Amino acid sequence: MMKLVKVNILGVNEVQCSAKSPRSRTPAHQENQLVASVNLNMGPGECANGYCVNAAWNVAEMCPVQLAAVAYSHDNNVELQYGTLLPIYDVLLEIAQLEGHPELKKLAKRLLIRREPFDVYYRKTRGDLEKIFDNCK
Repeated sequence: MMKLVKVNILGVNEVQCSAKSPRSRTPAHQENQLVASVNLNMGPGECANGYCVNAAWNVAEMCPVQLAAVAYSHDNNVELQYGTLLPIYDVLLEIAQLEGHPELKKLAKRLLIRREPFDVYYRKTRGDLEKIFDNCK
């Protein structure tokens, strides 16, 4: 799924390299937006005696469960005002235009449709708040 991201983002669809200090290692872990991270430590053993290079990238399976998890995580990050690396709406548009993957396309289209009511609600709420604050002057 990460190949659908059109812009190059280190660690998402481009390999991200970093130098690790002695006695540090990065095991596979869950990245932001609920995707898996693959980390390859290239160095002496587990980097116990010296510095090593670490290559990392995210992987996400092309399936409805993974897409739902990414969308849920995105919504949660927006709610908590956290930044997100994965441009979810761009990915959803790409999935909706893919050949094959009928279940994935169906979910992507549903997720795209739900954004419009949120935008309308946000604009309405923001407009109401602006009126309230303008009246307080």
